[in-house]
Amino acid sequence: MILAATATNESLARMSDLLIYSSMAVYTLAFFAHIAEWVFGSRSKVGRTAAALTRQTQGAAAPAVTVRVKQAGGTAVLDKPKVVTCSAAGTRDVPDGPGAAGGTVQGDLYGRIAVSLTVLAFLVEAAGVVSRALSVQRAPWGNMYEFSTTFSTVAVGAYLGFLLAKKNVRWIGLPWSPPSCSTWAWPSPG
Repeated sequence: MILAATATNESLARMSDLLIYSSMAVYTLAFFAHIAEWVFGSRSKVGRTAAALTRQTQGAAAPAVTVRVKQAGGTAVLDKPKVVTCSAAGTRDVPDGPGAAGGTVQGDLYGRIAVSLTVLAFLVEAAGVVSRALSVQRAPWGNMYEFSTTFSTVAVGAYLGFLLAKKNVRWIGLPWSPPSCSTWAWPSPG
């Protein structure tokens, strides 16, 4: 009787592990590129837009926070400052950027690098999943390691599909990159 463990093609299993670990490294680089996109694009754009809107709505210098004191007690209560989200109610005159870059050139460059690295990592991870399936001669979700790598491959494929369909979902890249590398938590059974 042949045990299932002996039927595993060890060279394909080792190749699968190498491909999965390589995709994790590329996903990590994509994560750092997404961070750079958010830092160099969105933050500066948000700051400039907020400053411009605040200048437009506040002609005179008004206090940012008001303090009320109840007459009976002596408790000071701070009122929340007014938050400006657009120049007038119901208008959308603040331009939205293509993603977290917010329309800045440097942020957009890092965003494009991040998407390119995500595509590369997806292809490497998909090759790792296929080689895992070939090595064990079944669908690659027989244990938690295989399931998590297959699931993250499908999820990243869906994200890239939305990007390919010209949906404005590039901002999801930063929160999505660490789950793509979640297979670090599961040691390879091979």
